[in-house]
Amino acid sequence: MSSHEICPRCGVRPIEISEPDHTTEPPTTLRVCRPCFDEIMHKRLEAFVRQSGKQLEDAFQQTGSRLPPELSGEAMVRSFIDGSFERGLDEATRQRIEQWRAAIAKIVEQLKSELPGAHSNPEFEARFVARVEQWRNEHPELS
Repeated sequence: MSSHEICPRCGVRPIEISEPDHTTEPPTTLRVCRPCFDEIMHKRLEAFVRQSGKQLEDAFQQTGSRLPPELSGEAMVRSFIDGSFERGLDEATRQRIEQWRAAIAKIVEQLKSELPGAHSNPEFEARFVARVEQWRNEHPELS
């Protein structure tokens, strides 16, 4: 990559970022400058948070459970990412969230080691939901 290549997205800054190997986008999609890359990744993260939150809520509802009224699936996913959500909650709720966070992180790590391609593996989502549901059934006090 030449340092003279200009970002095709903004048309102003030089290309600094080449697409990582693990993404499913075509190889030229992420040959962009750092600000454009950050914007693209932020949009993808927001979409992931919304989609994952909805899937988490749906998984609870399918098993006849609901998240606590003060906690949406999207908020739970955000709390896993940045940890800021819990600051306004009572201690018992924060502890439950931390137990969920630890369990989900462990499940994700297990699936990443089990499935080729990790998150991009077509089986990842179904296995993730099944394992979260199994963990929830094993810990009804946290539901």
